[in-house]
Amino acid sequence: MRSLRPHNDKTPRTWRERTRHVPPIPKPTVQRSQRTFWMAVLTGLAITCIWAGLTYQQVERRERDQIAAAVAAFGAQIQRRLSSYEDVLYGVDDFFRGSSGGVDRGEFQRFVERALERHPAFTSLQWEHWVTDAQRPAFENFVRKEGFEGFTIKERDPETRRLRPAGARER
Repeated sequence: MRSLRPHNDKTPRTWRERTRHVPPIPKPTVQRSQRTFWMAVLTGLAITCIWAGLTYQQVERRERDQIAAAVAAFGAQIQRRLSSYEDVLYGVDDFFRGSSGGVDRGEFQRFVERALERHPAFTSLQWEHWVTDAQRPAFENFVRKEGFEGFTIKERDPETRRLRPAGARER
């Protein structure tokens, strides 16, 4: 194929001859490519650290909220249970206050039996009758007649921590 352009001896004929005078594309220097590489690595590392920090904060916040909710629920449950036990004690108080003729041991035992079954933290609910020194002999005889042979009012010795017959009281 012939060229339409006139050619003389100085006109390049082949591709190589034509491209010989074009300056070559400069290859990146090793220093420049390493700098680009390290910039990319450091940028990626910075983004990863920021993302990890934000994720850590979010997880910590979620765990803190879950613990706070669990503590609040547990506290509410404890409060309900304590209120239930408090209601039993108020019920015993009302039982004594509502009784016009006094409460005997059998009535008290029947009254608290169900409360002891439903409230396992109560190991016992005791019926303790306040007795003056003048009433003491008659009270001890009355209790012995109810089936408690050898009953006497006792107190704990502060030194030996053993039970002994109670001394006289002002009250």
